[in-house]
Amino acid sequence: MKKIKRLSFVLFTVSVLFLTSCGGNDKPLEKGTSIESTKVAVDAISNDKKGNEGKRFMIEGYLNYTPLHRVYTNRYQTVYVNNEANRKGDDIAIISMKWGENSKNKVFVPETTQETVFYDNEGNPLTSADKVNISFSVIEGETYPVDVRIDKL
Repeated sequence: MKKIKRLSFVLFTVSVLFLTSCGGNDKPLEKGTSIESTKVAVDAISNDKKGNEGKRFMIEGYLNYTPLHRVYTNRYQTVYVNNEANRKGDDIAIISMKWGENSKNKVFVPETTQETVFYDNEGNPLTSADKVNISFSVIEGETYPVDVRIDKL
């Protein structure tokens, strides 16, 4: 009986810790330190993830996203940053954004229009024609920059 009570207490404690630590994953994201908005500059930061982990960086550009035939909404989405609007110009960076509708710092494609909508740090909708500041972090184990914050210019 004593073992059952102890096991119940441990399970309860683990459950509470899990729920409180994972409950609100939309934490406020800080703006990053402005860097040159070029592929070379972003690649240099991404190639030194260990040295840059915990730091925030910021570039400016235009977001674009082309979903595949199937979108896995529980995974990061691969979003491109260009130096010109509407998928034109050179790629500056590839970033990872979360999927979500009417939410902060997310990407979404409505089934009705198939036009990509990006949401900025205030939750306002943007398109690939809007010039934005993109703040991000790099971490070990992730291919592209994460913890993306979008601010319209």
